[in-house]
Amino acid sequence: MPPTANAGPVRAPKVERAIALVLAAAILALLAVAWRLDPDPRGLGTHHQLGLTPCGFRAAFGRPCLTCGMTTSFAHAGDGRFIAGARAQPVGLLLCVFLSAVFWGAAHVAATGSRLSAWALRGVNGRTLALAGLIAGGGWAYKLLTTPPSPGLLW
Repeated sequence: MPPTANAGPVRAPKVERAIALVLAAAILALLAVAWRLDPDPRGLGTHHQLGLTPCGFRAAFGRPCLTCGMTTSFAHAGDGRFIAGARAQPVGLLLCVFLSAVFWGAAHVAATGSRLSAWALRGVNGRTLALAGLIAGGGWAYKLLTTPPSPGLLW
C-alpha cells in the first residue's frame, strides 16, 4: 500500500482571511475611537465628540432611541469602567465585549487561516437573531426607564 501524504488541516481560503483581516481592522478602529472618547456623564451624547448630530428620535419624541447611550457605554468600557458602561447602556457594554471577542477571532483567522469563522457562522440563525433583538429591546427598555424625558417636537 503506497504511503499517503498528510495534507494537514484545511485552512481558510485567502478571500476569507482577507475579509477577517478587514473585519478585525474595522473593529479595532471602532474600539480605539471609543477608547479616546470622554464619556458624557448624562449617559448619552458622547457621539457629539465625533461631530455627529443629536439623536433625531430623542429630538422628535423626547425619549431615547434604541442606540442612545451606546457610544457612551463603549467609551466607559474602553476605559475599563464596565459598571459605568452598563449603566449608560447595558446592551452597549455587551456589544463592546462581543466585538472585542470577534476582533480576536477575526485576527486569529486572518493570521492562521483557522476555520473558526465557519464554525462561528453556523450559530447565526433565526433564533440567535431573535435573541439579539430581544436583548436590544431590553436595553432600550432600560434606557427608557432610566432617562428622564426631554421636550420633543412631536410628543
